Amino acid sequence: MYDTKMRHRIVREKASRMRRSADRLKTRLLGAWCLVLAAFTVGMTYVLSGTAQGGASGMMGSMLLFGRSGGYVLTGVAAFAAAALITVLCMRRRNRTDQSGTRRT
Repeated sequence: MYDTKMRHRIVREKASRMRRSADRLKTRLLGAWCLVLAAFTVGMTYVLSGTAQGGASGMMGSMLLFGRSGGYVLTGVAAFAAAALITVLCMRRRNRTDQSGTRRT
């Protein structure tokens, strides 16, 4: 039989492993979500611009000066808003775990 100190140590180690496993899963899910958002942003840029990126060869820098720049602006604003939302949600989650004392560094 284990004594009380040994049982406490075993429980703490198992809880730490479970926490690390959950953190890895959350990191993977956030990474996958970022890839989906990046693919969506690229797709929206293609759809809203009306041409492929190579469609106006030699005019990439001046492409925004023409009439169809609304799609680029909308895509940029949507990407910024999504990034800001993800940042705020991650910061709130971190603050919540810091306050509850469940996070160990």
